[in-house]
Amino acid sequence: MKTLILADLHWDRWNHITRDPLEGCEDLLEGVYTLILAGDIAHEPLKKWPRAIEYVRKRMPYADVHIFPGNHDFYGSRLDREPLMAACAQKAGASYAQMRQILCGDTRFLCATLWTDFELGGDFEVNKRRAVDGMNDFRRIHVGESWRALWCSDLIRLHRQHRAWLEDRLAETWPGRTIVVTHHAPHPAVIKRYDVDLSAAFGSDLGDLMTGPSAPDLWLYGHTHDLIDARVGRTEIRSVALGYPDHLPRGSDIRERIERMIIDV
Repeated sequence: MKTLILADLHWDRWNHITRDPLEGCEDLLEGVYTLILAGDIAHEPLKKWPRAIEYVRKRMPYADVHIFPGNHDFYGSRLDREPLMAACAQKAGASYAQMRQILCGDTRFLCATLWTDFELGGDFEVNKRRAVDGMNDFRRIHVGESWRALWCSDLIRLHRQHRAWLEDRLAETWPGRTIVVTHHAPHPAVIKRYDVDLSAAFGSDLGDLMTGPSAPDLWLYGHTHDLIDARVGRTEIRSVALGYPDHLPRGSDIRERIERMIIDV
């Protein structure tokens, strides 16, 4: 069964310039029966997710569509609106996959946004200050009825919740293959160093989950848009990010990324 796991579709960016983010991939998309959209689908999700879901359903008409948010999916919205986002996705014909297990034959996909814990590099307070200064999340995402600004503590709380859920699922006995799908990166080995080091805003270190008998076979991530892969312990880590249209000027650039997102299960 052909499965496509796609992070960072950024459908609204592509649609704004009337360009198809899956151009030239018709043969690759043929026979896809499960599609997992792993975050950063579009800003203003209650308005734009239905159109993005309609787009992918037209391109892959036989696919079951599963969706969970990345950071950009909360831009122009609120962090506490996930129940509304879930209802929006369901109405548009997709399943909401946040902290959900998707079964495809003997393969299970464990899905979560996995916000960061701001711990990479060891200087927690510096990491938080750099993130607030350098990441648009803290200007574009709001929280609560008062629409207050996003705080690092909001994301740390969700990181702990998502990590705990993954730990519980991984501890369960599963006879087949286990693939974790997160929006944010799970290990520093796949995060490049930025000029002003924002690494702690792009991922966390979950290497301890990749070494024991419960380690997943594969961990797929997005968010950084960098095609950086690694092996940590027993787990292969692979980027499944698409990215912005100005970074993918040729159809062959898109095709290269889509090819690495397809898994036969």
